[in-house]
Amino acid sequence: MGITFLLALSFMPLIETITLAEGLSLDAEYMPAASMVKEEGMLLSVEDFVILKGDIEISGHECETRLLYVQDLALEEIKKVAILRDAKIRRLERLNKKYNKSNLLAEKNLSRSEKSALFYKATSSILLGSTIILSIILYAK
Repeated sequence: MGITFLLALSFMPLIETITLAEGLSLDAEYMPAASMVKEEGMLLSVEDFVILKGDIEISGHECETRLLYVQDLALEEIKKVAILRDAKIRRLERLNKKYNKSNLLAEKNLSRSEKSALFYKATSSILLGSTIILSIILYAK
């Protein structure tokens, strides 16, 4: 029983998941010295692996630093755009207030003009009617 178990273990590959950095891992198969491989692949020595892991960790910090820098630049740009937007909104609000005042004044003038037009229309009608009646009276004599 013990020999069968050891033979079964020797035919099963020993695979270990090795984390290189956060979110980055490798599935590494343990190969004893003088092993024959069945498929094509790359072989890393333990020393090469340590160097690779160190480089990835250093690059991760550099990437994080660069990301923070880019985020700061983006926030500065957003602030500039927000300042310009606020200035434009204030300018538009002033124009809106000015045009609203002009519109109210125009509406008042229109109302006065309509009243004046009504008065002149009524006066003209009365004068025309009086003129016609007066000419009929004078013509009849």
